[in-house]
Amino acid sequence: MELKQAAKDFGDGYDDRKGLFPYEAFNTDNVNEVLSKSEPFTMEDFNSSLKKTKISEKDYQIYLEDAKRFKNRWDYLQYYNEQDTYIMIKPLMTLISLQFKYKIDMFSFMSMAACSNAIKYAKAYEDFNINGIYPNFDDNSQKFYLTENYWQSKVRGYLVQDKHKKRDTTNNVQDSDFDYFKQLFKVSNCSICGCKFTFDNKPTLDRIDNTKGHSKDNVLPCCLYCNCFCSDKDKSICKLFIQLRKYCMIRCLPTNLTDIDVYHLIRKWITGGLSNVMHRVNRSGIDFIKRLYYNKEAKKVTVLTTDHRITHVVGVDFNSLYPSVMSSEPHKFIKYTGGKMYMCGSQTGKIMGDNDHSKQTILRIINSNKRFTQEGRLFIAEVKGHIQEDYLNDFINFPPILRNYEFTTDERTIGSYMYSHMKDNTIKTDQKQRKLTNLTSTMGEYMAFSSYYL
Repeated sequence: MELKQAAKDFGDGYDDRKGLFPYEAFNTDNVNEVLSKSEPFTMEDFNSSLKKTKISEKDYQIYLEDAKRFKNRWDYLQYYNEQDTYIMIKPLMTLISLQFKYKIDMFSFMSMAACSNAIKYAKAYEDFNINGIYPNFDDNSQKFYLTENYWQSKVRGYLVQDKHKKRDTTNNVQDSDFDYFKQLFKVSNCSICGCKFTFDNKPTLDRIDNTKGHSKDNVLPCCLYCNCFCSDKDKSICKLFIQLRKYCMIRCLPTNLTDIDVYHLIRKWITGGLSNVMHRVNRSGIDFIKRLYYNKEAKKVTVLTTDHRITHVVGVDFNSLYPSVMSSEPHKFIKYTGGKMYMCGSQTGKIMGDNDHSKQTILRIINSNKRFTQEGRLFIAEVKGHIQEDYLNDFINFPPILRNYEFTTDERTIGSYMYSHMKDNTIKTDQKQRKLTNLTSTMGEYMAFSSYYL
């Protein structure tokens, strides 16, 4: 953005009233003599032999009004130069005030896009109250039942933890306490947040006195989330995390992703890198629309120039290309999203697909008759895929697979035409680049696709 445009958008347009100064009215030999005078510059002093311009009567009168406020020309020059600083400071002060309204320090971020992202979170949490009353969220997953293997692994974990912290383990819980804690978890809720125990909200034991070990009389049942954020921490911080979790679950905010594998599954392929430019030049009213055509026999792609002239040029770019951005765009092909932007708010489960049973479960979810109804389950699947060769020309002009793709800019990968173009324009070649690219294949790798995009 140019300074003048920034002043117009975020300042007060002061650049239009900066003033005028006759740069050619003096030189290094007479600068002190000329600028020490108290009378205003003459109209002829503003004539420019370099620009071949003259000052208008109107502009000269504006200068005379400004010059009346100063003792000499030196003072006027100082005022004139300060306007450059003022023009830059005014938009900055406006932006600082805008961000401060949301309790954001704009100088703690690297870009205005990052500031906008911070505002997004500030708006999402503007109603949050640490002392608010937020009901426990409905967890529809299967009720938790303690198994012997799970209990034995917990007992070993408690023992290792207490020994590491040099706590007394004489009266620690044992494998033989299985029946007692199985019944306790069955009839109890989390002692900290009050949520019920399910397979998506598994229980553990929270120590009452953190200086002692996991003895039977020093533990209470609690969920893993509360135990993680409340262990050996300030009570206010503990309360903050619990309240935030409830608030996020009610508002379906994405903060609830506590599984690091699920987080990376969602994040992978979609952040960083520059967008791919398919056509270098498109001029409205001048250039013609081009179409790509794949020749199956020759295994080549040809660019065809149509008879239709370009009327509009549209640029699409994203800092983070989530498929949910596409789902929010009203289109006859995606009626089932209702033009809404869906973001992953929380995780109800994770299926690895490492055996026949889990693969069949995944396929049942994907192929469910309820998938595109209000009862359909939203999911993210990591799959391999490609468009069959017979159907490439149906999709080649806007390939549907969007990926942050890393490739080498050698002639074999990008083709002789593009390779020569980069060489001719002194653009570095034969090195790795990462670009947000439209593809017709996942290139033999797994990629994550949302249910409304797959």
